[in-house]
Amino acid sequence: MKSLWAATFGILGSLDINRGDPLLGWDTDQFQNDLQETTLAMYHVIKAGGLGKGGLNFDARSADSPSIQKILFNAHVGGVDLCARAS
Repeated sequence: MKSLWAATFGILGSLDINRGDPLLGWDTDQFQNDLQETTLAMYHVIKAGGLGKGGLNFDARSADSPSIQKILFNAHVGGVDLCARAS
């Protein structure tokens, strides 16, 4: 509801863009993978005039090993790509 208020007054900031489990009622810090769901979110962002000075927050976790860093990097690229396609 806060995002609706912020969009109404033209002060929409950043988005927590990770997905969750609808049965839990909160996000589970997983990268989104549903194009239709992300398109609906991006529609409302564009309709509100964009994010202003905000951005997209994927709730990344720190990674110590190089293999995990590579996986996180690729996951971020996929997440940003999905948001771009949804826009």
